[in-house]
Amino acid sequence: MFLAGVRIMEKQKLSLGKQDRLCHHKLISRLFKEGAAYHAWPINLIWLGEVNAENPPAQVMFAVPKRNFKHANKRNLLRRRMKEAYRQLKPEFYQHLEQHSQQGVFAFVYIGNVSLEYKLIQDKIILLLQRLKEVHEKAAR
Repeated sequence: MFLAGVRIMEKQKLSLGKQDRLCHHKLISRLFKEGAAYHAWPINLIWLGEVNAENPPAQVMFAVPKRNFKHANKRNLLRRRMKEAYRQLKPEFYQHLEQHSQQGVFAFVYIGNVSLEYKLIQDKIILLLQRLKEVHEKAAR
């Protein structure tokens, strides 16, 4: 019985639900105007520190510009790959944000014009999140 409850909790942690997604238009425009950016070709990470106790530690959005991929199925594929890579890393990332009492909004933007495999996209997202962790650790010192 107890183990079944643990599995359910793990599934909830690894999900990317509505509360984890960035949907507020004013916040999105503010993110792109005031946010800091990190680059790991072909993905940009734009982030903005926010303090809002109602939201989870991070809200995220994923974008693939239409000018680089004309067909929706290719944009959707890349967006799904980025979401899956982030979803796998989310529990560790949330734990880091909570340890440093940080909250933020994030946007992953695929800027390349070549479709990459999932493993390469995952490596780039790991690299970007590690850079962000380093920034939080330096700010905490």
